[in-house]
Amino acid sequence: MFSRTSTVAFALATLPSFTAALPPRSNVCNVEQPTDGTDAVPNILDAIDKCGTDGRIVFSETTYNISSVMNTYLTNVEVDVQGTLQWSTNIDHWLNTSLPVGYQNQSTVWIFGGDNVWLHGGGVGTFNGSGQVWYESIIAFFDNYPRRPHQITLGNLTNSAITGLNFYQSQMWTMSIINSSDLHLDSITINNSDARPGHGYPQNTDGADTLFSNNITFTNWTVESGDDAISCKANSTNIHIANCTFHHTNGLAMGSIAQYNDNFEIIENVTATNISFYDSTQAAYLKTWAGIPSGNNTYGPYPPNAGGGGRGYIKNLTFFDFTVSNIGQGKFAPFSITQCYFANESIPNICDSSTMQISDVVWEDVRGTVNNSGGDVGSFQCSGRVPCTGIEVRDVDLRDVGDGSVLGGGYLCSNVSEPVGFECTGVTGQT
Repeated sequence: MFSRTSTVAFALATLPSFTAALPPRSNVCNVEQPTDGTDAVPNILDAIDKCGTDGRIVFSETTYNISSVMNTYLTNVEVDVQGTLQWSTNIDHWLNTSLPVGYQNQSTVWIFGGDNVWLHGGGVGTFNGSGQVWYESIIAFFDNYPRRPHQITLGNLTNSAITGLNFYQSQMWTMSIINSSDLHLDSITINNSDARPGHGYPQNTDGADTLFSNNITFTNWTVESGDDAISCKANSTNIHIANCTFHHTNGLAMGSIAQYNDNFEIIENVTATNISFYDSTQAAYLKTWAGIPSGNNTYGPYPPNAGGGGRGYIKNLTFFDFTVSNIGQGKFAPFSITQCYFANESIPNICDSSTMQISDVVWEDVRGTVNNSGGDVGSFQCSGRVPCTGIEVRDVDLRDVGDGSVLGGGYLCSNVSEPVGFECTGVTGQT
């Protein structure tokens, strides 16, 4: 296992670089919004056809109406978004046309692929998913509604950068990153709040999810959302997260994985440093499905809401220099592991059935306030078949949000082998 210092140094040394000052392009396409207010997608695709290789594509300071799905691939291109791309509110249309992303029966409205691409917004460019109609229509469904689309999917995108963009009210996940590598995602702002007073932040509006991707860096993100801020899912490797602020989220999620029976999946070499969490449920947590397929799914025994039985491992994760404020939301431990995600616990010993090995996970230098009626700092439910090893918690100063007292609930553990830096004080509720 790398030490915390060497792991963070490795992450900083391997941040993908991208030269913002691309050479001047004589091949420039300015995208026009039709004056009659109709769909701008034909004009976008025309610009990509003309300038999608060795060119520059410019969205001006206006609102572009997006009413069609897009599947695009660009090479050596700068995309400058100065205005707003706003998706239509026609739910039935998107449910019928959204594009599959190839995992968990999820779909998207834009697959954005390519090589050596710089997509940037200078802090003003905005993607507006018109998510309010989705939040109100899908409000009764806690789980993932079939074909509710992601706002954008970075699919088969390599050696590229996404910078200075704002995402507002995403339809579902904001950004899925799949089959991509060597990306730097910097200065991204996401606000997926429900506009209705008292309704807060809707479920399944993750900031970003990585799948089958390598060497992905997130820096200077601000996320307000009702679900995971950033989630590393199947075969996410060498993921670096730094200098981010998350509000009302579920924190950093490693998983879930092991949902597909007998598939081999991993999460390996993840570093997260200098992260602030406000009013969130957890800081960083790990989740795998059980080793026995199960689940409670209104739409049948299929992903995204049912499954299990996958193989693989989670290894070498470092969470360092975290500040938390009012974390826990009444019941959650700031750090947690579960290998019983969505499992049908009426099945005997199902929470001990996973064969996903979890090892070498460090939480270090974490301070702030917790709103947690149990008072627990960590809850680590590992599988009896493959107990967790190399679990470390160091230099933690967490205090009750009410009276400022040191959090004294301790650490709940099931099948944690030789914990480092802490002592197990009880067992988890999952057995």
